Amino acid sequence: MLKRILIVSLGILTILISILYIKLNSSEERKIEASLKKYYSEHSIEEKEEFKIKCIKKLDDKYLVLSEQPIQEGQSYSDFFVLDEKQKIIAYTSGYKPISPGFSVNIVNYNENKIVFGSINSTRWVDINSSEKIPINAINIKFDLDDGSYINEENIQNNSYIAILNLDSNIQNITLLNENGDVQDQLTNYSKDRNFINYRNLEIK
Repeated sequence: MLKRILIVSLGILTILISILYIKLNSSEERKIEASLKKYYSEHSIEEKEEFKIKCIKKLDDKYLVLSEQPIQEGQSYSDFFVLDEKQKIIAYTSGYKPISPGFSVNIVNYNENKIVFGSINSTRWVDINSSEKIPINAINIKFDLDDGSYINEENIQNNSYIAILNLDSNIQNITLLNENGDVQDQLTNYSKDRNFINYRNLEIK
């Protein structure tokens, strides 16, 4: 009987811990959303607070967040934020979104890390000299580095990505892959365009 009570008690404890964990995550997300809402209310040209969080990733006790406002005429950028352990914005910048290529690549350096972030299109040019487009469906993004190693980022969220590399990492290629591992697009398709990779500077609050 005592053993049964103990098992039931442990089961209830596990449920309570799970609920607490879910609430903690929800609380973090609400605080992140509130911080971004305040930022947009203070910095948006039209003083609108509308935005969509596209991607969130943890870096130690910090939060890396990629978001964007409703697309306006001529707008082709997203916003990148670093938030502290209390979900308050401590640094931010903007990054380009792709127009005709299949994806964009923006790079910032932060705390001995090279952070790569960007957006992914649903189509891409057949080649850089053609206006013809083909559909793409990427679920993974792979980073090949000059030392022969690679990082496979399987956490594409809302057609957006954030990847964390070592500060001294040199990117040789970036490849978008579908669920079967087929190449959808890659950096080498645009290697002649020296401005394809956008190096950004973080503004510290």
